[in-house]
Amino acid sequence: MLLPLLDIIYELHYNDFIGCTTKNMIRGDFKMDKQIIAGTEPIHVNVKAGETYYWCSCGRSSSQPFCDGSHKGTSFKSLVFTAKKNGDVAFCTCKLTSNPPFCDGTHISLKK
Repeated sequence: MLLPLLDIIYELHYNDFIGCTTKNMIRGDFKMDKQIIAGTEPIHVNVKAGETYYWCSCGRSSSQPFCDGSHKGTSFKSLVFTAKKNGDVAFCTCKLTSNPPFCDGTHISLKK
């Protein structure tokens, strides 16, 4: 039977298809995790040159804009950001930016 073979393939590639089931794989409609909009304004952080920061990409963290591991069990990972210089950084909280981890103003469209 084909299904046990697909179950094996599913287990081998589980990390590539987190959030889908074997039935989804057969039909080809993968359910991808969606980020949560954590806020509609950027969070400004005074960063220090050479320091590494872990930006929350899923929106589930209670330590916005930074990761607290709440993405466990989803397809999301934190985005590693190392500051090149000291200064203020506007970190995205809507998670829809086209330039992560930085705010690009996309949140403005959410307020309409």
